[in-house]
Amino acid sequence: MDWKLNQSVETEYIPDQLAAYTIISKANKGLVRLDLMDVAGSPVESFIGTANAVRKDVVRALTGANSLMYPNEISTEHASYIGYELAKAESEADYVQG
Repeated sequence: MDWKLNQSVETEYIPDQLAAYTIISKANKGLVRLDLMDVAGSPVESFIGTANAVRKDVVRALTGANSLMYPNEISTEHASYIGYELAKAESEADYVQG
């Protein structure tokens, strides 16, 4: 296969049907916390750890056989956004979720 360089351009966000949202914050000792909330604004699950560990656990919780609580799986776009925000939370001193 030949190598190819793709030019990426801004596109509109395509929402998924997850029916949940996240609150991401810094925790003690350089860790991050992610609270998974339902549409009513109640916490369903929380995760704490390094950004990479939390990202993996959350995506696993929201996909495949593990997503029994969430019948609509998370989109790849939504999953990548969560990973992006977790990395920012871990690396920025004064992180505010975007």
